[in-house]
Amino acid sequence: MRTTTLVLGAALCHLSGCVAYNNDCPVDLSPVVGRTEVSLDLRHTFLRTAEAPVGNLVADALFSFTAGLGTALAVVNAGAISDRSGCGLTDVIDRGPVRLGRLAELLPFDNEVAQVEISGRDLRRLLERSVAHLTDPGEAGLSGQFLQVSHLRFSADCTKPAAEGDQVGQRVTNIEIGDPGTGLAPVADDQRYLVATNSFLAAGGDGYSWLTNRHPLADAPADFVVVANYISAQTDRSVAPAVDGRIELAPSCTTTPP
Repeated sequence: MRTTTLVLGAALCHLSGCVAYNNDCPVDLSPVVGRTEVSLDLRHTFLRTAEAPVGNLVADALFSFTAGLGTALAVVNAGAISDRSGCGLTDVIDRGPVRLGRLAELLPFDNEVAQVEISGRDLRRLLERSVAHLTDPGEAGLSGQFLQVSHLRFSADCTKPAAEGDQVGQRVTNIEIGDPGTGLAPVADDQRYLVATNSFLAAGGDGYSWLTNRHPLADAPADFVVVANYISAQTDRSVAPAVDGRIELAPSCTTTPP
């Protein structure tokens, strides 16, 4: 059963900055699942344009939950990660205790963990779509389709043609799958890979219409519950996600044209 309803009444605000948006914000009384040793930046200008610690945390949690089912890598759309709390717009999750309710706000879209099967060729297509709007002006350059990843590394050069319509882009290179600690392997176009993700992407959301070969998961939990359990399972129930080179962007991908 979905557990979202367990936390809906726990109006969630423990962030230092959000009281400015709502002076009547109640205290979050939901259970503490662990702590983060680093602040987690939630700004769209960060999370939707580059590898982000909070994205790594969510993707790692999805991977960990399905690792025993043959998962090779994990992806999550940045648009699934919210920058709002019960108090309004928030830029950061502060270093310190993390409550279940805050995670429900971080991942508020009723997504469940999911698993899909794709070819290496379609993985390239997936990553090309992820970086297609980088450097687009204004809000167009902050697309929620940008992917945060786990057990995957790739590079992108935004001087190359972007994916558009049915045309596959040419921005992405050096795709490798695996754990840097135990070994990375280049993607093979004809090989099949199991990918952990959320139910939105597994249904073809954000334009990833070819993600249709879904492997059913029995009693799949909500994504925020997966992240909560992942944090609780770590040593001292503590996490310190960091940028570690999963997504290598050329300077051309980080500068918006005038």
